[in-house]
Amino acid sequence: MRLLFAIFLGSVLPGCVLGQSGANLYGKLPLSFERASDTEFIARGRGYAVDLLGARASIAVPGSAPVRVEFVHGRRSNAFPEKGLPGKVNYILGNDPRRWRVGLPTYERVKYCDLYPGIDVAYYGNQRQLEFDLMLQPGADLNSVRMRFSGAGSVHTDASGSLVLGDLRLNVPTVLQGDRRIDV
Repeated sequence: MRLLFAIFLGSVLPGCVLGQSGANLYGKLPLSFERASDTEFIARGRGYAVDLLGARASIAVPGSAPVRVEFVHGRRSNAFPEKGLPGKVNYILGNDPRRWRVGLPTYERVKYCDLYPGIDVAYYGNQRQLEFDLMLQPGADLNSVRMRFSGAGSVHTDASGSLVLGDLRLNVPTVLQGDRRIDV
């Protein structure tokens, strides 16, 4: 069984920054993750940044405090990047080439195994949405999953049942079991 979540990253760069056609193309690029350490991955997109470290994700949008999503008592495990992307990332800062970081690989998904016993989490993107799946093995206890949100100025649910966290929205989760999709 998979439990699917999506967080809408609502910030947008104005079209004049890249030109209207460039902004349209940039907005269609896939969310990609790059390795920051053995356990940490980051993603930067159009008006947001995401930092993943096992049992937590930190999401920053300009003009507001970062929102942190934490799986309470989730295990810290190594990250497994999945589905390498053709793009590479380069950091050429300053005049010292020894400090430059070039040709860093990018990935479509990052998976942390055994976040809770029998439960993995995989993060991925869908344009301006960070999505994550909780994948439960047979016999895994979904009741062990606890999520804590911090950093959002205001927290409430909207008419659709989605959780609104300041500038972010956590859509209503969906269960996928075989071919069946069920909103939770």
